[in-house]
Amino acid sequence: MRINLFKMYTFLTYTNFPGVDSDDSVKDPNYGSSSRCTDSTSSYLELDDIAQTGSAPEELQSATSPLIVEGEISRNPLNEVTNTRKRKKRTQNWIRMKAKRLRNTDLIKFDIREHINCIPTIDSHYCRSNTSKRYIDGGRSLAQYYRDYVNDSKKQNKPFAHYLTYHHIFNNEFNIAFHSPKKDLCDTCVAFNNAVGDAKENLKANYDKHLAEKDQSRKEKEVDKNRLDNVVVDVYDLQAVLPCPRGDVSNFYYLSKLNVLNFTIYNLKSKEVECYAWHEGDGNRGVNEIATCVWKYLDKLSHNAVEPFHVVFYSDNCCGQQKNKFMIYTYLLALTKFPKILSITHKFLIKGHSANEGDSAHSLIERRIKASLKSNPIYSPDHYYYLIRSAKVNGKPFILNELSHDSFFDIKTATDKIGKSLPPKNTVNEPFKVTDIRIVKVSTENKDTIFYKTSYFDTDFKEIKLFSATRRNKPDLNNINFEQLYEEKIKISDQKKGFINLIEKNIIPQYYRTFYENL
Repeated sequence: MRINLFKMYTFLTYTNFPGVDSDDSVKDPNYGSSSRCTDSTSSYLELDDIAQTGSAPEELQSATSPLIVEGEISRNPLNEVTNTRKRKKRTQNWIRMKAKRLRNTDLIKFDIREHINCIPTIDSHYCRSNTSKRYIDGGRSLAQYYRDYVNDSKKQNKPFAHYLTYHHIFNNEFNIAFHSPKKDLCDTCVAFNNAVGDAKENLKANYDKHLAEKDQSRKEKEVDKNRLDNVVVDVYDLQAVLPCPRGDVSNFYYLSKLNVLNFTIYNLKSKEVECYAWHEGDGNRGVNEIATCVWKYLDKLSHNAVEPFHVVFYSDNCCGQQKNKFMIYTYLLALTKFPKILSITHKFLIKGHSANEGDSAHSLIERRIKASLKSNPIYSPDHYYYLIRSAKVNGKPFILNELSHDSFFDIKTATDKIGKSLPPKNTVNEPFKVTDIRIVKVSTENKDTIFYKTSYFDTDFKEIKLFSATRRNKPDLNNINFEQLYEEKIKISDQKKGFINLIEKNIIPQYYRTFYENL
């Protein structure tokens, strides 16, 4: 009997079960009305048929049922062929759909990368000479950019990815950040903090010296700031780029913007601030532009001075702007052109720890800009100039000098007449490198000598002679004059000519058409 029951059950195919009687389960679980578990089906075979015949009913051994061959259980060949074909077809369909999904995934990821590439970025202001990281205007979040991507995909009837995919590609395939660093990244501090074990112990001596230099530079700045004699003490720096146009308009975030630059000189004694502003259609941000601003400032100091005076500058260590031979030669020429200046000393703050009083002026300007953006977008550099002038409410307002392309001097060409490079060794035959300088000084008493220190703890200046006693063609500094740097406005890149399209769409008012057409 058991063998017959086993054979009977084994012969059944799935299609036989719907025809078998069913009954409610004897168990009555407490499931909800919509649950699929409210009923269960019990299937059974009629024992009378098996008891009488000793075998399965004849209808169950049809062509669609399993076969018994000499007591062995076998499957219907027709069913086997059919099932094999179905499995093969399902496999082919799965492979086809999988390939389609992979193709769609690649296309979607490509669209994400294209969308991210359309977001305009700017260089790091403080570390642009040694980093590849790019920065996005921090006025929007990644989620807002993702929503723009979704809307663009819907308009083009394209599939779009989930936010997590967009987030992963943005953070792992692009070296982009939303906020520019507030100061130089300090290699020494980062290396020491990341080191472990013996490596950290080996770096400790250099790290301690680095921190000591930082503290000493700040102490020296405080001493200079409190001096009561005829010394002008200033700190200068270039503010982070101000993009134009700027506002909470989605089109602005996908437009390569015009960069507005603001060079600030902060008087540590009087706390007066002198600003020099221009946009990239009038000038770049290299040593020619920075040295021009410093030259104009020294000219103004000399013109307003009653008695001779000394000048002390503080700044960061940007080699492309002020820590170079061109700026040193500019100071040397200033002593010749402006007789009331007795000496110029430039002290470079320690990299990574160059926070200074000039940052407070930049902070005031940024707060004024953010407050203005709450009511209206910024459409032109003139709007920035107005905000800079009005940034300081209490006390003397910031003095702003607007510069155009014809305001800048060709400092490099002029200073090359003094010397193509600085001497490689000092007067005691020690190697000399500009990058090693902590303090540099030029004086009217020795115009052929540059005095310098490589540490704030040095008590005496080291010297380098610019002109040897045997040099025949010693340059006459009085006869060296500056030529105009730019004969015409600088042509901006084609990527930044999307302003006209926004004007035609009235996203930028028509009032600014003339300005943008003349870029």
